[in-house]
Amino acid sequence: MYYGRRDLAADSSFITTLWITAAHVPLIPLRFYRVWPGRSESSLFYRSQEYRALPVGLCGRQIVNVYGVLAAAVVFITLVVRLIDWWISS
Repeated sequence: MYYGRRDLAADSSFITTLWITAAHVPLIPLRFYRVWPGRSESSLFYRSQEYRALPVGLCGRQIVNVYGVLAAAVVFITLVVRLIDWWISS
């Protein structure tokens, strides 16, 4: 699964990462790509977008960015669960 959108360029391209995931949670980065959006189609029932992608080297900022968002989500969920538990036990 691809996650992240980093280093946006003037030509609308960006860097994204292919990850090994579990339940849509990124675990291990596999490859990095520079992606250019292409032709898009849409109708009442669907939307599709074509992309052109070229492999690029390691992008450490992309990894830090994705893991940072994941960590923030875990902290938020933990706080919400504790707040609900506190509210129920009061």
